[in-house]
Amino acid sequence: GLVTTPLMLLIMWLKEDWNLNPQEVLQANLSLLLDKSETAKPLWALATSLDLVSFWIMFLLATGFGVAVKKSTGSTIWGVAIPWAIMVAIKVGWSAMF
Repeated sequence: GLVTTPLMLLIMWLKEDWNLNPQEVLQANLSLLLDKSETAKPLWALATSLDLVSFWIMFLLATGFGVAVKKSTGSTIWGVAIPWAIMVAIKVGWSAMF
């Protein structure tokens, strides 16, 4: 939050457009390569979930859990990645229904 908020405000100020969606101002995900109006909602939901920040947070959580239980990061990544994948699947399913 300490990095993204000032960057988001800077980009909005430089573009002189304060009506931008804050979640789409700083894109570090696959939705950067897609056009929202032409992309199916489930694909858009999946593309917005696959971002660098999420993967970095999952790595840090797995590393912390690994240190706490004295196991490798590779063995604890599944405890972080599986709930994240379930959450993304629910998000994609929800966008497919509505």
